[in-house]
Parts: sequence; C-alpha cells; structure tokens
Amino acid sequence: MKFENLQFKEADDGKNILVTSSLKSSDPAHSVIAYNSERGQFGDYWARTYVAPIDEKTGAFAVTVTSPHKSGSLFLSFNFESVINTSDGQKPFQRGSSISARYAGPSGERKFERTSE
Repeated sequence: MKFENLQFKEADDGKNILVTSSLKSSDPAHSVIAYNSERGQFGDYWARTYVAPIDEKTGAFAVTVTSPHKSGSLFLSFNFESVINTSDGQKPFQRGSSISARYAGPSGERKFERTSE
C-alpha cells in the first residue's frame, strides 16, 4: 500500500477536518474510514467514524470529519474488496494497524501531526 499526498487539514470554513489522498494497492479498496477520538485512543467509547468511497480508477478519496474535537486523534482504515480492513496491508485494523494523526487547536487554527505511517 502506498499513499500519494496524504493530507490532514481543516476545511476552508474551519469547522470540518478533511483527509485526502490517493491509495495505490495490489488489492482494490472501496472505502476509507476515519475514526475520530477525543482522548486520542483507538477504542475510545465516544469516538465517531466517518466513511468515504475510494475512486476505483484513481484511488482518490476525501473524508470529511464533521464534528472534530478541540483536540483529538484520527485513525484511518481501508476496506478492501477481499473483506480485509487494514492500513498497513499486514495487520487488521482492530489489531492496531492504522495511520494516525493528532490534532489540536481552536476552529480555524488546528494543527496536525502524523503519528504513524
């Protein structure tokens, strides 16, 4: 799995977070999940998930997180046609395979830090 230009950023209005990229993989993926945790932990009870389709020809996707916290973490997973959910192509998402980024700051001024590949 490879990502081209993976970005975590605020939408122009500062109210939403956008996660964009293009996924290249040997197994076709049909959708991406962004798991948004306020406490920065995978498995957080109050976490919300957001899903977006992946373009079957280009691999491009754009997930919009509509209820970001003042600070939190985003975890990404991909759904493949082979029914696997993963981010590294090796371990299932539920076993810790995720691409993640922390974010913090008021709306319109959030800063993002990638915490995993």
